Amino acid sequence: AGFFSDGKLYGSQDRGASWTPQPIDPPAELTDLGCPDAVCDYLDIISTPRFLSPQSAALVRRVYMKTDLTLDVLVSYPNTLSRLPLPQAQYLYFTQDGGRTWASKPLPVKIGTVNFLDEQTGWLLGKSDPDPEMLPQLYHTKDSGGTWTQITADCSLPLGSEIRFFNERDGFAYFLSEAIDFYKDFDQRIGLT
Repeated sequence: AGFFSDGKLYGSQDRGASWTPQPIDPPAELTDLGCPDAVCDYLDIISTPRFLSPQSAALVRRVYMKTDLTLDVLVSYPNTLSRLPLPQAQYLYFTQDGGRTWASKPLPVKIGTVNFLDEQTGWLLGKSDPDPEMLPQLYHTKDSGGTWTQITADCSLPLGSEIRFFNERDGFAYFLSEAIDFYKDFDQRIGLT
C-alpha cells in the first residue's frame, strides 16, 4: 500500500500498479471544502503523507479561497507561472490506521512545513504574514499537533525548509530546489544566489 499527491491524494493497494483518489474529510470549520457540485468557496492542496510507522502518518492540507487566480493555478493551468496567494488556512491530518481514516487539526500558521520525529513530537516552520521580509516562525509540538509552542518568532531558516531531527535535540534542515517557486513570494531570501 502507498500514497502520492499531485495536490490531491491518491492511494494504491497493489504496489503502485493502480492509483485511486483518496478523499479525506474536510475540517469541521470548512464542511463545504471539496464539495462535489463545484460551488465551493474553497480549493485545497494536500501533501503526500509522511509515515512515522506502518500505521501512522501525517499530511498537510492548505486551503485557498476560490478565485479566478486559484482556479487558474490549481485547476485549469497548473503549470503556468501564476503565483498562488497566501492560503486561508492550513491543517494537519493524522492517521493511525494506515490511511483509512484521517483526523484534522488546524495549524497556527497559514503556510509552512511540518515534520515529525515520532507520532507525538514534531516541528512546524511557517508564517501567516505574506510580507516576504517577515521571517517565519518555528513551532514545536509534543502531542501530535494538538498544541504548538513557538520556539522562535524570527527563524533564520527559509520558509519551506524541511526539518529532520534524530532525537528531540539534534537535527538538520535543508531546502528543496523544487520548492523555490512556491515559497519565494513569501520569503525574500529564497532563490538568492
